[in-house]
This record gives sequence, C-alpha cells and structure tokens, in this order.
Amino acid sequence: MSVIQWDNDLCIGHDLIDTQHKRLFELTTKLYDIALGSGDKANLKLLLLDLYKYTLFHFDEEEVLMRKHNFPHYNDHKHEHEKFVATLDALAIKAREDTSALDIEILNWLSSWLVTHISIKDKMIGQCLSRDS
Repeated sequence: MSVIQWDNDLCIGHDLIDTQHKRLFELTTKLYDIALGSGDKANLKLLLLDLYKYTLFHFDEEEVLMRKHNFPHYNDHKHEHEKFVATLDALAIKAREDTSALDIEILNWLSSWLVTHISIKDKMIGQCLSRDS
C-alpha cells in the first residue's frame, strides 16, 4: 500500500486539473518508494526534477484557468504556489548535495500540502468553474 494515495474525493470537477493532480500524487508516491527503500535512489534527482517541472506546468495551467474565470482568490492562490515552489527549490538543492536528504518528514509535508491544498484551495476553483458553466 502506498503512503499517499489519490482519492476521488479530491476531484475538483475539472478533468484536466484532476488528471494533473493525480500525476502529482504518482510522482510523490515514487519519491516515497525511494525514501522507504523500495525505489532506485539513482533516480532520485531525475524524479525530483520531474516533480519540479510538472509542478510548474500544473501551477501555470491552474493559474491560467483562474485568470480566465476571474477567480476571486487568484493572488492568494498564486502566492501559495510560489511558496510551494520555493520549498521544492530548497529540497532540490538538498538532494543535489546529498541524495539521502530526502526523508519521510519532508515527504509527509509534501503529501500533506498536496492533500490540504487540493481539498480546500483547489476545490474553491472547482466551485468557481461550476458557477461559470
């Protein structure tokens, strides 16, 4: 059983964004696999880079959608994205210096942030989109 699992209760009602959220969960699960010893540590740096790039891509997509639909909490939401990316930057620097730096505490923070952000903040986007349709 994976430490972090997608739950359809996290769907916001927008197929593209929901699919992207699922991909973020998949990448995070792979990081857990490495941290717990069942994944290949040689792939850690590449996987962190994939997570970083995909996160930037996803946040950009989400922010375009928010602007298009005049999401009233856009600035606060974008700021949360920026803080998350800054934390990923720090994590990537740590991993470049020491591949054993990826520990469960960091991954627990990452998974908790994803679940909380999606279930509260991104659900607000879904509500805005459903009102617009």
